[in-house]
Amino acid sequence: MAINIDRTVLIKQFTDHLILFGSTGLVGSLTLNELRKTDFHLNNYQDIQQKLDSCQRPEVVNFRFDKFIYCINRKIKQLCSPGDGQFNEKDGFEILKYNKKEYSVSKIKRLPPGISSDFGKSSDGVNIPKTISVRGDCIDEILNFCIEKQRYQVEYLSESDERIWLNFNIYVIQISSPDSRKWTGLLPLIFSGCISIKSKSANAIMETRLPPLDEIPTMICALGPSSSGNNTVDRNYADHELTFQLVRAFNNCEGKRLVIITTFNNVLISHIFPYFRTKSKLEYDLQYKLSPRLGQLIVLRPGPLVGDHTNLNEKRVTVKHSSNLLKQVLYYKKCCFQCKLLLFKECRRTGFRTKASEIIAKSMYRKPGSWILGYCLPATKVAHTAALKAVEPPVIRTGTKHLVEIITSEEMDNSVPN
Repeated sequence: MAINIDRTVLIKQFTDHLILFGSTGLVGSLTLNELRKTDFHLNNYQDIQQKLDSCQRPEVVNFRFDKFIYCINRKIKQLCSPGDGQFNEKDGFEILKYNKKEYSVSKIKRLPPGISSDFGKSSDGVNIPKTISVRGDCIDEILNFCIEKQRYQVEYLSESDERIWLNFNIYVIQISSPDSRKWTGLLPLIFSGCISIKSKSANAIMETRLPPLDEIPTMICALGPSSSGNNTVDRNYADHELTFQLVRAFNNCEGKRLVIITTFNNVLISHIFPYFRTKSKLEYDLQYKLSPRLGQLIVLRPGPLVGDHTNLNEKRVTVKHSSNLLKQVLYYKKCCFQCKLLLFKECRRTGFRTKASEIIAKSMYRKPGSWILGYCLPATKVAHTAALKAVEPPVIRTGTKHLVEIITSEEMDNSVPN
């Protein structure tokens, strides 16, 4: 007697883990936003195709992709909508091959997250962090965490009307520790394989186990000078020591991949300016002073960044209008004062050098002489490159050669579309 099997209930699951440091900064927050977009993952079709090719059961038509992004920060950040931009542009995605047939995107549907809105949120919808307890030989910490989940279903259709479904579950787990000097010791304890976090699904409490560190193959580091969280800390610690120690803790086994954002550099300026000399030393140490050596090191060297380090929602200064000329002049005068006050607040918050760099980068982007400043570049392009390099299929090493890739501002500007 023939047995009919419902192929739609068979699911092949793939799970990816990634650690992101610096997700509250300009480039880091934009990188996280890229990783939360479904169209970003769909455009990374080489990774999807490679996973489909690994499926040995041709009767499977349902595929589940779980993407876990772990963000370690000094504080929990409220996440905005990722802004998926291609839900209706189905022709923009690559064709996938499965069971000797070609499939193209037919439908993209956003699903409910599966986590109850009344768990982890206050009445006004703001996320309320939960806590985890981390204990070690010299560490006993209670850390806040916050979990966000997004679910999408993508339907692919062949010319013979056969369907396959790709289900994306994208988790962003933020864990906060105000003192970044403790991060190095906390990292192997948080990701020891013994800690679980809880969230409420529609009908029950859902428990998610944090993986051991050797099951997390990729780390993105977008830490900036303010990452130390302490103005009295030597800047060399924030620009070099903190990053190097975190990478050394992360690199606990062979084959790890690091994507790091440093800065434009050359022999001349690294000898003149201490900041660039420190970054040059960091790159050298990451290549040669880690044991085991990194399986893949990807260094992004952007010049001055075109972008805004402050919250754009706080930057709304409007001019009132009046038919009375005197009132209109007063309105303009008031608006100018508000703009100056806002600029002063931004300089206090981000620092004068950061704000000056923003203004110069914006005015010099793709202008003659931009190369003198290290080639100005939109922060969005740096973030897209960082996210893309972190999720690409791993490069297979030949022999004992360790892969190091350095990407300059100009290369990122030319490779990422506007």
